[in-house]
Parts: sequence; structure tokens; C-alpha cells
Amino acid sequence: MHGPPRPITTRACTPGTDALPLHYNGKLYPIPSLSAVSVFDSMLSYYDAKNPTGSVKTPVTGAKIEVLGTGTASDGGVYMGVRVMAPSLE
Repeated sequence: MHGPPRPITTRACTPGTDALPLHYNGKLYPIPSLSAVSVFDSMLSYYDAKNPTGSVKTPVTGAKIEVLGTGTASDGGVYMGVRVMAPSLE
């Protein structure tokens, strides 16, 4: 049996990726940071034929996964709240 729920301080998820400075043949090719995406929707395409190893083909199921926020508990643990919506689960 677990104890009572611990208090959690939540905050909206806004961070994205870090910028990445790449060098090739002595020349800098900076890759800019990208914004975070808080919703995955299986009805959208996540595949790019120009970048097949950096993208993915997903089945179209009608599922959505949304990041509601992150938080830090009093014990120092970091948590993420998510909402999963799937036609087969409703």
C-alpha cells in the first residue's frame, strides 16, 4: 500500500530542443532549436520521405496523447501529466 499522494507543483510544458552547432570540414552548420510539441495525433503524418531515418510511419487509429504539464514533487521527483484519448478506450 502506498502512502497519501504527495503535493506536486505543476508548470506548463514549453521547452523544446536545444540548438545544435554542427561542424563539417571546418565550417559551422548551426541547427536551430525547435519548439516543443505537446500533442501527438495519429491522424497526422509524422513521416518525411526526405528524412526516412528521422521520421516514422504511424498507424491512423484516432489516438491522441497530450502532455498536460510537468511537475516536481516534494521528494524531488519529476512527473509528467498526460491525457490519452483513443477510440477503443472510450
